[in-house]
Amino acid sequence: MSTDPLVTTQGLGKIFGKGAQRVIALDKIDLSLWGGEMTLLMGPSGSGKSSMIAALGGLQKPDTGSVTALGQNLWKQGGGKINKFRREHCGFVFQTVGLFPALCALDQIALPLNYLGQSMGAARKQARIVLDEVGLGERYYSRPNEMSGGENQRVAIARMLAKDPKLIFCDEPTSALDGKNGAIVAELLKKAARAHDAMILCVTHDDRLRPYADRVLQIEDGRIISDTREEETGT
Repeated sequence: MSTDPLVTTQGLGKIFGKGAQRVIALDKIDLSLWGGEMTLLMGPSGSGKSSMIAALGGLQKPDTGSVTALGQNLWKQGGGKINKFRREHCGFVFQTVGLFPALCALDQIALPLNYLGQSMGAARKQARIVLDEVGLGERYYSRPNEMSGGENQRVAIARMLAKDPKLIFCDEPTSALDGKNGAIVAELLKKAARAHDAMILCVTHDDRLRPYADRVLQIEDGRIISDTREEETGT
């Protein structure tokens, strides 16, 4: 685990709507998240989980408070700088993997890296490395319809890892997977946090992920109501 937190929030707040429709999505949250750890963010629908990822990942500006990420006051920067920060330092994994149907696994990863400025040769080399890392060394040239849902999710994780992000945000990454593939994905994420010294914040309803977490946050009505570390739970 990193000595200093990679992300901290102070007084983080987000409100949607007005009057009777007013909803407090985030209610003055103070939080620190470290590299080398996978943290689960759990809670009922509408509790503020997605708003948290949006604020920390540079996707949606909070109404109050601050987010300090990798030493930078994220929301004090202009929109262009936030977009650059997100491209260079943030990785996202969603329930819907978003792979291109016509591309093989290798090109799913290499083409975005090439777009970001790498030569195609370097991009393909990096694609092979991360596909090997997620156990898909024999799937370089397979397209999404030739792979299982679990394999496609692992390609999406490999694509995210290829740019070596320090801040990784996952939104229900295992909810569409069976137990075996869900466990594989959870283990990959935990190993990625260690190997890349990355902060992983994972929004989930899936209790199967608890044994793989270093920390579990429970959020309700925009507030963190429980913050439990793995050694405290005995998992």
